Amino acid sequence: MTGKIKLIIGAAALAAVIAGAAVGYSALSERYGAEPEPVRTAQTESAETTASAEETEEPEIEAPDFTVLDSTGAEVSLSGFEGKPVLVNFWATWCGPCKSELPEFNAAYETYKDRIEFMMVNLAEPGGEDPADVAQYAADNGYTFPIYYDSYGIAASYYGVRSIPMSVFIDAEGIVRAIYPGAMSADILERYIEVLL
Repeated sequence: MTGKIKLIIGAAALAAVIAGAAVGYSALSERYGAEPEPVRTAQTESAETTASAEETEEPEIEAPDFTVLDSTGAEVSLSGFEGKPVLVNFWATWCGPCKSELPEFNAAYETYKDRIEFMMVNLAEPGGEDPADVAQYAADNGYTFPIYYDSYGIAASYYGVRSIPMSVFIDAEGIVRAIYPGAMSADILERYIEVLL
């Protein structure tokens, strides 16, 4: 009889855990939708509309400068690309949504590399990814975009990165035109790139 009671109690506990998980999932999925809304910044030209920057009264937000390491370990600063639009993408190889958008970013890089600087910033902060492993991952997948390493998490902190992927679109004057949290499809990425050109 004690075996049956233990079985019934165990089944009831399992049912309670499953019900709790379902309620929690439902509540969280409503709060954090599958497709995050893009964050609009000052004077953002919406990728969905053609409103000009002059029509908005919001102040411009200058892109915070940061320094990361390139594949050789040399320091590279955002300010070094002054006069050219920059697309900064924060990502990691352990991030599923990041990996899902990398083919689109590589295709965009191949198309626009002469007109837009791509800074694919890997979160390699202490305890994070090993740059050699990241480089191997990129090589294995045929990615040609330049990879930079945020070895101390400073660039990510300047831009308030709380989840990845996150993309920041900066115009040639150094003004943040848009921030997009979450993975981007090829169409969405193309529309945001048009904001910079």
